[in-house]
Amino acid sequence: MKRQKDHQLLQAISQYDDHQAFDELYHKYYESLCLFSHSMIHSRELAEEVVSDVFVKLWKNRKRYLVRTSPKSY
Repeated sequence: MKRQKDHQLLQAISQYDDHQAFDELYHKYYESLCLFSHSMIHSRELAEEVVSDVFVKLWKNRKRYLVRTSPKSY
């Protein structure tokens, strides 16, 4: 599978319901988001739950996103 740029992944998710693009974005950012969340929450378990919730909301609301930039800005 060819790795795509982040904005292309978001576009594929929002416009085409692309599960593969979502999976790639998830695996690309999950760990770093957990580390960031953990630095603020100080609980690894809760940090993982927060990040998982973010990805669930991203998928559920995928049709609302206008892709203009990297997902890091979200």
